[in-house]
Amino acid sequence: MLYGKKLKLAIFGCGMVADYHIKGVLETGDAEIVALCDSSSSVLARMLNKYKIGRGETDYARILADENINAVIICTPPHSHYQLAMEVINAHKHVLIEKPFVITKSEMYSLQHKAANNPHLVVMESSARHSRLQPKFNYIKNLISSGDLGDIYAIHHNAVFRKSRPGIEYHADAKWFYDKKLAGGGPLIDWGVYDLSFHLGILNDNVNLKYLKSFHVNGLDQKSANDKFSVEEHGIVMMEFDNKLIYYWERASNAHNEALNETRIYGSKGGLKFNYLTWGSSKIIYYRLARKGMSKKNLIPLEMGKHKTYLEDFYALDAHFVQCILGKQKPILPLSLSVKHLEIIFQALKTP
Repeated sequence: MLYGKKLKLAIFGCGMVADYHIKGVLETGDAEIVALCDSSSSVLARMLNKYKIGRGETDYARILADENINAVIICTPPHSHYQLAMEVINAHKHVLIEKPFVITKSEMYSLQHKAANNPHLVVMESSARHSRLQPKFNYIKNLISSGDLGDIYAIHHNAVFRKSRPGIEYHADAKWFYDKKLAGGGPLIDWGVYDLSFHLGILNDNVNLKYLKSFHVNGLDQKSANDKFSVEEHGIVMMEFDNKLIYYWERASNAHNEALNETRIYGSKGGLKFNYLTWGSSKIIYYRLARKGMSKKNLIPLEMGKHKTYLEDFYALDAHFVQCILGKQKPILPLSLSVKHLEIIFQALKTP
């Protein structure tokens, strides 16, 4: 399409996550960041200087009007994603949207319709980053597909933490994280997009939600017991899917207890226990039936390759986005599946 020329990308929003994306795009070798945009001139100047990028704008419309720019990565807070993504598509540019890609159902369906009417553009969101673009995903998916675990009848995932709230204990400058009108929700949406992308993906995305019951709590200390803190700190969700799969899902950023990130897969012939994140343990515990029906426990060490930290996941996502634009790959997580996952999260959060 570009006959050997590098893709020219712009980034909207110059916060922490933009920093990671700039590094990721530079790693690809097939693309370059030619422009940054942020409403804060001081934040913009700092990022321009750090990466020696020549063009910075406080008005994103100027970037959208530039026909030489092929694509945009949206790194602004979630409440702005919908409007920006719609305008990027209207400007006939490819777009990668940070997660969650929208914060209401109406925005979600409208953007899905817009993307479907512009099939020549790559429209992606970012939840494949820590889920489908790393070695654990393919290994576990292939193991389940082999039939060695039998029929999968239950998934149990928990990640319960104390004092790890974005905007307070983590990334304290981003106060928007604990305002539901700006963030869309707490850990159920912040991390849930990854959880569902991984867990439904290893089942080949062929399960459909039949029943859901959710509970969520906030106001668990003085910092969150105020009018400005409106996202959940602890969410618990029970689901049943049309193939009788039961999925128990728990996420907390500030519960008065702890349960580190762990997934347990239950099958009729075997089971798995693991931390699906790149930076978690690379060892998978495999329980399987042995001779005479006895249960056997195996420890499987996975080779993670380049995926040693969260940064490599960013590099993988940005490389995948670029390769999709170049026509060399297809999105590993199509927008239709992203919508399916967000529908579940919105139902759990009772989002209109």
